[in-house]
Amino acid sequence: MKQKIIWLCMCFFLLAAAGVFSYPYLSDLLIQNQNRKLLEQWEAALSENRAVQPNAEEANAEQANAPELNAEQAAPISQNRKNVSPLYQEMLAYNRKIYREKQKDLYLFRAWEKAAVDLREYGFSIPVIGSLTIPSIHISYPIYLGASESNLLNGVAHLGETSLPIGTENSNCAICGHCGMMRTEMFRHLDRLKPGDTVLVKNPWETLTYVVTERIIGEPTDHTPLLIQEGKDLLTLVTCYPYPYNSKRLFVQCERSS
Repeated sequence: MKQKIIWLCMCFFLLAAAGVFSYPYLSDLLIQNQNRKLLEQWEAALSENRAVQPNAEEANAEQANAPELNAEQAAPISQNRKNVSPLYQEMLAYNRKIYREKQKDLYLFRAWEKAAVDLREYGFSIPVIGSLTIPSIHISYPIYLGASESNLLNGVAHLGETSLPIGTENSNCAICGHCGMMRTEMFRHLDRLKPGDTVLVKNPWETLTYVVTERIIGEPTDHTPLLIQEGKDLLTLVTCYPYPYNSKRLFVQCERSS
């Protein structure tokens, strides 16, 4: 009887240990699957969203007038669809505003959490503006608008008072994420990125390609890497560093390639 109890206790502890060690991996897989489904639903909803796409009559007329266009010839039509989008116009106006005002509220914490655009006004049920994919470290997350704690628990987030991810000149889009939690890794391996690595940002109209140019380690109060640089289209990824002490900030700066 005593041996049986000891054997049961050993089994219990072994199972408990296996659960502890496997939890982060299984949790990360679960969250990745949830994010994949969320982005699939987001993309499916875009085609029906008139604030993102032109109405059906306009789209059908364009297709009827240019049925045999190749990808290069069709680019101006795609660009025009983006330009007539009310959502795109508001995002563009926001980027121009913070550039003109020299990101005057960048040093205010509450400005980081605020969504640059209220997506509910454009028929979105969740505050997701696109997705971030980094092939070299095998991550893909939805991009939430506003770096609030609730958004950062679910994915990565656009930092308020930086440029929105629409690929315009004179812009620096900052996307921040946790450097790892019990539930998922998030930006834990951002320090593995090196110059030349590719980062993909998908917005409602296109996928933008950026290339890593440098890594910067700074203080939590250092906002210099987030500043817009004249004539450039930049993407800056931000996380705490080093894991798990998080006393500094890691900035991975990228520049648009296409």
